[in-house]
Amino acid sequence: MEPLVRLLGDADSAVREPAMAALRNIAAPAENKALMARAGAIEPLVRLLSDPSTAIREHAAVAVRHIAVTAENKIRVASAGAIEPLVRLLDDPDTAVRKEAIGALRNITVHAENKALAASAGAIEPLVRLLDDHATAIREQAAAVLQGLAMTPANKVLLADTGAIEPLVRLLSDPDAAVRERAAAALGNIAVHADNKRRVAGAGAIAPLVALLHEDGAHAAAAAAVRKEAAGALRNLATTAENKVLVAEAGAIAPLVQILRDAANSSTALRKAAAGALRNLTVNTDNKVRVAAEAGAIEALVALLSDADAAVRKEVAGAVRNVASNAENKVRLAEAGAMAPLVRLLSDADAAVREQAAGAVRNLASHAANKALLAEAGAIAPLVSLLRGDGDAATATDAEAGVIEQAAAALSSIAMHADNKARVVSAGAIKPLVRLLRTDHAAGVRKSAAGALWHVAENAPANQGLVARAGAIAPLLQMLSDDDVALRKEAMGALWIITSSSTENQAMLVSAGAIEPLTRLSQMREGESDEEAALRRVAEMLLVKIVG
Repeated sequence: MEPLVRLLGDADSAVREPAMAALRNIAAPAENKALMARAGAIEPLVRLLSDPSTAIREHAAVAVRHIAVTAENKIRVASAGAIEPLVRLLDDPDTAVRKEAIGALRNITVHAENKALAASAGAIEPLVRLLDDHATAIREQAAAVLQGLAMTPANKVLLADTGAIEPLVRLLSDPDAAVRERAAAALGNIAVHADNKRRVAGAGAIAPLVALLHEDGAHAAAAAAVRKEAAGALRNLATTAENKVLVAEAGAIAPLVQILRDAANSSTALRKAAAGALRNLTVNTDNKVRVAAEAGAIEALVALLSDADAAVRKEVAGAVRNVASNAENKVRLAEAGAMAPLVRLLSDADAAVREQAAGAVRNLASHAANKALLAEAGAIAPLVSLLRGDGDAATATDAEAGVIEQAAAALSSIAMHADNKARVVSAGAIKPLVRLLRTDHAAGVRKSAAGALWHVAENAPANQGLVARAGAIAPLLQMLSDDDVALRKEAMGALWIITSSSTENQAMLVSAGAIEPLTRLSQMREGESDEEAALRRVAEMLLVKIVG
């Protein structure tokens, strides 16, 4: 190999070309890529990307493309200065040279740092022009490189500003399936950026993306890949309120549901993308109804709560959570058997799955009949277990804090049912709920914990004593001074209930220093809201109760 490498520096192009052609072929097998790097081939190959001979430029680009398949060589090739000459070759008059240059850039820019280097070298503008190239392979490769470059935040903006969105939208209707797939993927990456969601939708991307959800053809795998990227792009677009409406009105819901109904024949990535799109769409009130009205949608979502892939389970549980905030859907989901798989997901190994499942249980539990059904399905014990979290509140991840908040809120709703109060207490909920009242927990967690203690103690004198003796009064009093009126409301409600039938608890409230904050809250303030006025009245009544 070394003699061939030396010939790359020969002054005679008639010598350089056959040596280059030989090394092009040698570079293809996997075992030779590292050998060529060790033989010192990379630097002369990079120089030959600027050779006057068209054939040599093409051979050099092919060899660089082959070598840059391995992670180590992506770095070596970029460090040797390959990116800038490859960018220049994007405007080469020869189609084959342009095609191989794009292919080499595609491999090199898989490496994260090389994405920024390619953008800095001016790759984006010529790549955007090549989206309209007459050669199908070049259009596909250009879209693929832009797809990769658009994974970095800065490049998402650069691509949009350079005019990539409109030609990519046009390519969604390209005759070639691979081109359509890459264009959809590139738009999906670009649309992750908040400002680009509007720009992509404004360029007319939604209708052709929805059409691609129906992609079919002789090559099932290729069609499925197109559907996956289209669903992923729609998922990213549907995070804004306006786009949720536009995507639904363009007819996306039916084909997305069909993908989930045909889960046995869908890849994990396709199921994840479709479920994620439906999850985002169903944040919208009207879309919750539209999804539930689609034949087989509820049943498909319930079935996929048991998917083998955690990412799919998370997206599906999130969609169920959203759909379950609609009153009629709470009943439909219960009838479709959602309780049992959701209860299982409360013990899932993935915190994000647990959070979405707990949120779904919370929404289902606001329906009167579902409170009993969830208890019978065994929801209480795993919800109580979730209250304990995975560690220190100060270092908890957003997902872990979300799990705790949703679990406490779910228990709050479940405990409204008379028969469930004793079950919640027997499962050991009171002590962890009291711990969650501490100020080192997020406001949402504290609010949900106070609400749960309120409902556990309501109309249950024995539980009122248990809550008071567990130390709830002091942190609840502290919450009365919080800036968040919703937090103060939950704390006041819990204190009112705890002291409703126990003079002992009333004395504990006084001893804990309740007079000062209650007196302050009982005073009318100019411009007080309805919620503040209601709090003032409860404070007045509570003062009368404890001091006469």
